[in-house]
Amino acid sequence: MPTLHAIAARLFAHPGGPPPESYLLPRAALAHQHLFDHECEENPALSAAFPALRARPRTCDETRERNRLFRHPTLVEGLHRLSPICPVLKAWHDAVALPSVMDVASETCDNFGCLGTIEFALRMHGRPSWNGPLRITTDTLGRLRFPLSDWGITLWTVDAGSDCVLIDEAVDVAADQNQIRWQWARDDAPFLTMPRETCREMVVDNREGLRMAGCECPSTRITPVFGRASPLCETGVRYEPIHIPDAANAAETATIARLLHDAVKRNSPPMHHEFCTYMSAIRGFELHLKTRRIVHSFSDPTLPGVMGFNVPYTGRHEPRLSPLCFTWLAHELAHTKFYLINDIAFDHGWTFVRNAADMTDEVNRYERRLPIRTLFQIPYTHIYEWESLMDFLDTDFDGIPWPIEEDPIACGEDLKSEIEEAIALSDEVADLTRLGAVAFSRFRELFAQSSIRWKTMTAA
Repeated sequence: MPTLHAIAARLFAHPGGPPPESYLLPRAALAHQHLFDHECEENPALSAAFPALRARPRTCDETRERNRLFRHPTLVEGLHRLSPICPVLKAWHDAVALPSVMDVASETCDNFGCLGTIEFALRMHGRPSWNGPLRITTDTLGRLRFPLSDWGITLWTVDAGSDCVLIDEAVDVAADQNQIRWQWARDDAPFLTMPRETCREMVVDNREGLRMAGCECPSTRITPVFGRASPLCETGVRYEPIHIPDAANAAETATIARLLHDAVKRNSPPMHHEFCTYMSAIRGFELHLKTRRIVHSFSDPTLPGVMGFNVPYTGRHEPRLSPLCFTWLAHELAHTKFYLINDIAFDHGWTFVRNAADMTDEVNRYERRLPIRTLFQIPYTHIYEWESLMDFLDTDFDGIPWPIEEDPIACGEDLKSEIEEAIALSDEVADLTRLGAVAFSRFRELFAQSSIRWKTMTAA
């Protein structure tokens, strides 16, 4: 039986430490599979709706593929969105995701459609002759996303004279031996028909160039927009442009994301290896927020492995970004690790903070209140960000194609102060369990190591 200190050391490795795939990822996949299986045992209707997802692997290759599936963001998001009608999933969602920035749990999810695109993809993979109806649901961005494929379909409609996407809407799919028909559940005609072979090329083969001959879009209400994530490297992470009607700089945002990814690969190979192991996608946005505080990167526990990357532009199409924005990749990587760790902890019955869903008073640095769960994560996530900055300082920002006009030493000192403040505030307000106290001791240890490295670098 491992000690609490051994558990904390395995869960919270040093940035760029041992091979990341060896511990967290298989256990996170197993935790998600356990959640789904337990809910199916409690809810026979759920089990009956997903025979392909319920099927047990028979070979090592199938087990590896199943592990990949059960840690896929599309599946994890689907489990969270089912939580209002599934008691086992609700207990998990409440424990690891509340309060959440994104409210993906819908009281109106219809016929378990939140996992429908996964079931559809698995049936197309494993049962080539499958025919019949299936209900699926669009995601929080109005898309039909298929696991193990880079393709997705965004559904646009005209509402009150303006374009909008169909968020969390039921779609009925009907398959026969020749054709796949897609129909909005509120409409009386399909919005898309496509040859079965074309659908297989999209969902199963992940073919880069789809042959769209034979595809028809007969609806006047719904416009399906096909999109494909592009690989940033050979090891897994993808770039997904999010289609926004007035996004005039989408190509520029994609170029910036690729430059940041390549810069991390060049300047911090261990951090890059972790990023490409844990992260599935960088989603590019162009959001013009009407506040003086602009969110540049973000993530959420309901979508571990997905990083939102927002680039605001001036009226002359000039990006407004910090020259040190490469640290955001390390920051969101650490958040994803924390999300997976919390899922593993729930599976084992572990907790770190008894009052995780409580809120702090307003924190001056952030100009808002923080969930205690978020406060508990700050030291670890910001150590990742700090270590990334030090890696780039070590290499003198090799290959960064823009001037470093921001003082990196001042930025590092600010990160150090932020970690110290979070540790001090956690000592005041966080009700830690025994494991939580040991984990927080681990954060202090990692912070001490990073502080020594920082002192050595800045003393030169």
